[in-house]
Amino acid sequence: MPSEELRDHVLALLYGPEELGARLKRFLQWAKLEPVPDKKMKKGITPIVASYLLSMSNSRKYPFCKPKAYDSAVMELLGEEAIRRDPVERILHCQEFYKKILDFLEKECGLNDGNFLDVHSMFFCFQEKDIKDGLSAWGRIKETIYPPGLPHQSRSPQTASLYTLLLERHNLVLYGPPGTGKTREALLLGRWWKSTYGPETVSQITFHPSYAYEDFIEGFRPTADGSGFELRDGIFKRLCKKPPLLQTRNF
Repeated sequence: MPSEELRDHVLALLYGPEELGARLKRFLQWAKLEPVPDKKMKKGITPIVASYLLSMSNSRKYPFCKPKAYDSAVMELLGEEAIRRDPVERILHCQEFYKKILDFLEKECGLNDGNFLDVHSMFFCFQEKDIKDGLSAWGRIKETIYPPGLPHQSRSPQTASLYTLLLERHNLVLYGPPGTGKTREALLLGRWWKSTYGPETVSQITFHPSYAYEDFIEGFRPTADGSGFELRDGIFKRLCKKPPLLQTRNF
């Protein structure tokens, strides 16, 4: 392959005036892998190398799209149906997907001056499995979000979503018309939580018209021997005094 021809095609791929998809198609058609006569090898340039060249020219704009890292990340975050198999479509989708992840890392995680190589490196490390237990980082994240026994694979996937939100925001309010499953889902989650972390970690209360501040926060109540009144904590204060579960459990 003449060096001038290679130079011209690489420059057209990296800096050509067309959209990225058109540049990729033209470059990959020219550089397609072909068998070398009488040898067990091929010549040409793979889509992975093309994405690497693009990434080296501008890692804030173009991703290094290695299928193994891309596939595992898309599978875990978007679902298998979102994975692109065509090389050009895969690189274009990888660019869009990695851009969203990079924005999240910068806005939510404090990443400074990041680029798509940071995203690729993270996903590459995530899909590698630990030698000791065979778990990848994705597997560890799943175990954190869905500890063993949580009914996220049961008939109620909504319960798993509530559990995830509860860990993230620490309180939930379920609202909606009667008969839509609010109480059922809360009871399912509470039942699982109690069996996993102990009966003392769950309390249930039903409000009614006569329920007052003294019952919920604190108030004076008659003593057992009838000698007078004493200040007693309501259920809210008693719950607040319990040790935080998230500080005593290893999630």
